[in-house]
Amino acid sequence: MLQSANPMPRWSGRPIVLVGLMGVGKSTVGRRLAGRLALPFVDADNEIEE
Repeated sequence: MLQSANPMPRWSGRPIVLVGLMGVGKSTVGRRLAGRLALPFVDADNEIEE
């Protein structure tokens, strides 16, 4: 995994939404980002199915 020279900026409290084509890794990136920021992760695909 690549390490950034600068630490990740603090979360501003606003929602973070990842947008892109199917299969590009939005859920993977979202889960990792949520874990790194200690935030909950919500997958819109799962929410729509319920």
